[in-house]
Amino acid sequence: MALGNDNYIPIHRIDLSKAYRENRVQKDKILDMGDIIEMESRKLAIVLSRNNEEFKQLMTYIIREMIRNIYDHSQSQTAWACGQYWKNDDKVEIAICDEGIGILKSMKMNRIYRDLVTNDLEAIKLTLNPGVSQAYGKKKTILSNEWDNSGFGLYMVKEVCKYLNGELTVASGEDFLTINSSGIKRTGHTYFNGTAIRILIDTSKEINCQELIDYFVCKGEKIANKCKYAFHTASVPSRGLMSKSKSI
Repeated sequence: MALGNDNYIPIHRIDLSKAYRENRVQKDKILDMGDIIEMESRKLAIVLSRNNEEFKQLMTYIIREMIRNIYDHSQSQTAWACGQYWKNDDKVEIAICDEGIGILKSMKMNRIYRDLVTNDLEAIKLTLNPGVSQAYGKKKTILSNEWDNSGFGLYMVKEVCKYLNGELTVASGEDFLTINSSGIKRTGHTYFNGTAIRILIDTSKEINCQELIDYFVCKGEKIANKCKYAFHTASVPSRGLMSKSKSI
């Protein structure tokens, strides 16, 4: 097995259940699974951020949102992840996948979306919209727990990738969708019994992580408010890093 170095993270398995058992108690506090996922995401982000604090925060946020979707929707407790810093291009590439039920099956578990998606590509496209979540309409449409999923995760990752001259690829079931920095979409057929996400972003641009997140949350909420089958407000985690307020 490759050990990795300052430029890349080799393909490795993330066992969320094991990580929770081993780390759930921190400074006499009982942590939520979301806190554990953020901690695991930070470990990956440190390698890829090149000592840039703003990018470390942004990478932690992006990776956390992707892994959180796995825990919330895939019916899987494990993920596979790898990452690479491409020095010549000053870009970071991350891939995260699960071997769960896939996006289409997950969305069809919600009666509200059941008739809106008939194939994998339609399901992928739907989940890239802000506020769309398998959790929508199940007992509540207003979030109560701070780690509740509001359906903003993939939308936020997509917008960040576009802003930072990169691209996002989502593959699930029989189809994949890639969106580049110009918003141009490319689709194709594949077969993956689960969900795989790959992001590529340019790290040469100066950013303020929280300002960037705030901007896209505001934009996303305006879009979501026009949709009758979406959460209209982003969850607390989708608004930034929880560890900055919790000191974990």
